[in-house]
Formats: sequence, structure tokens, C-alpha cells
Amino acid sequence: REVQLLSGAFAPHSQPKLGEPSGPDKERLLAILAATPDLVAMTELENHRFVFLNEAGRRMLGIDAAENSPDLRLTEFLGEPALENFRSKGIPAALQDGVWVGEAVFQTRSGQEVIVSHTLLAHRNWDGTPAYLSSIARDITESKQAIEALRRSEELFRIMTENATELIALVDTG
Repeated sequence: REVQLLSGAFAPHSQPKLGEPSGPDKERLLAILAATPDLVAMTELENHRFVFLNEAGRRMLGIDAAENSPDLRLTEFLGEPALENFRSKGIPAALQDGVWVGEAVFQTRSGQEVIVSHTLLAHRNWDGTPAYLSSIARDITESKQAIEALRRSEELFRIMTENATELIALVDTG
């Protein structure tokens, strides 16, 4: 809830607390959400329906910019293993600790897999009851593919050196 500034003899002016943007700072915060390359979303607690999804999130999930369906759910974009992990680990950890961080695989509308580092946050009402969830997801597909290519290369090199019948020399030229 937002506290309104009151004038007069009844109450002093209140200053926004650090971490509670107001006025132009709210506009700046919205500009950050619009500019980030990461998916940023707010979802309902029970059915995971999007309340907010930034433009980068729409692109990541393959949702057309003109689409404005009120029934889109985050869970529609999680493949079965990721959905099970989200339900069995992510949500319980976020509800207990306030945050969960893990990997997930989103499936775009076109069926493409996007590997993400997913931060799931639980937000609470004034009385401490869970209110909604928010997600921040960064596409790590390329870095995961590079790591896998390096692992395969190292495995191939290991097999070649273990089975070599002749001397293999590595020379560092750089």
C-alpha cells in the first residue's frame, strides 16, 4: 500500500524510504524493467497467471507484442521437468525463504527451448500471508551450450590421449 503525503496540522510529511521509489523514481524503475534483457514478471500465487510481463519476457517466450490475453500463465511455458521442479522445489522454497534460484527450461510458443537462470520471489501481504510471486529469468542457453561443447571436447581429448599409441605433445604458443 502506498502512503499518501498529508499536509496540515494532523500529520507530518512522510519521506519515501530507501527502496520505495516514488514520483520520477517510479518512472525510472519502469524504464529499467522495460530496458532489461531479462524476463521480469509478476504472477498470481495460485494459478501463476501473469499480472505483469515485460517486453523482454514476451520476446523470450515468443508472445506477440500485440497479444494481451489475460489468461497467460507462466506454467504454460515450462516443460514437464521444469514444471515439476517449479512446483516441488521453487515455489515451496520461495514461500519459505522468500527466494528460490535455480535453472529452468522455458518452451517458447514455437517450441524452442530456452535455458534460464530463474529467480523466483515470494511477496507477502501486510499480515505476512503470501500475496504473489515474481520471476526474473536470464537466458543462459548460449553459455550452457558453450560449456557442453567444452565438456565434449575435453572428453574427446581424454579418450584420444588414453588410447594413443604414440607420444602426444601440447605446446602453449600464447
